[in-house]
Amino acid sequence: AQMVPVDVAQAVACFDIRVFNTDRHPGNLLMAGARPYQCVCIDHGCVLPAWWALDMAQFDAWVDWPQVKVPPTAGTLRIVEKAVL
Repeated sequence: AQMVPVDVAQAVACFDIRVFNTDRHPGNLLMAGARPYQCVCIDHGCVLPAWWALDMAQFDAWVDWPQVKVPPTAGTLRIVEKAVL
């Protein structure tokens, strides 16, 4: 079984992109509950950088997660759809 469900990992990635969190790493994710774990995002000190730094933002913290290498789930697509409406 996966440590973190695909929907949960993809939701973290969507959240980080939405708030321009450029500092996601294992030290600011809490694993909650029983396996498969839910992720609780903590430490949002590096979100919403200055407008002149937006082009330098890198979201590489979770790019190696296998859950974000698969096509978006229906739940992930709903998150994105709600964000753009």
